[in-house]
Amino acid sequence: MKSHDSLLTSEVRDEVVGLLREGKKIEAIKVYRKHVSVGLKESKEAVEAIGNDLGIVTTGSGCLSSIILTFSCALFISLLMLPL
Repeated sequence: MKSHDSLLTSEVRDEVVGLLREGKKIEAIKVYRKHVSVGLKESKEAVEAIGNDLGIVTTGSGCLSSIILTFSCALFISLLMLPL
């Protein structure tokens, strides 16, 4: 993963870091993959490593989290509507 970092220009690395800071991990992976000809898995691992090196959380904020939060809110609201 670090070896691929050396293939990035500072501009591309800055773009990847900026996207990670905005929470756009998938876009960061696409940018990385476009500029460093490696597979999806390698790009994902490299982008996550860049984020980890900088203390940017890159996991646990996917679609599943949104679905769980939405379901939890709906369940809570429906429980409030139950008669006592």
